[in-house]
Amino acid sequence: MGSRDADEARIDATVDGAIRASTTEDRTVHLDARDLGVDRGALCDALAILSDDSADTDARTEYWGADDDGADWRVHVAAEVRS
Repeated sequence: MGSRDADEARIDATVDGAIRASTTEDRTVHLDARDLGVDRGALCDALAILSDDSADTDARTEYWGADDDGADWRVHVAAEVRS
């Protein structure tokens, strides 16, 4: 498996885990790509594919949606520059 494939698999696992935590724990999950060691753009792209909608603020990008069972989820990704 190439480095790019490994990065994509790690991002997919991170997104899946965040959505699962949000639905099972009924909370907003906060992610920071720098802390995770992944590309922020790729992380946001993966969430955008699964989300119903999103919103950008100075501090974060917010994603929300519903899983296959209809449970609502919410995940925030920290902005590149911490304020």
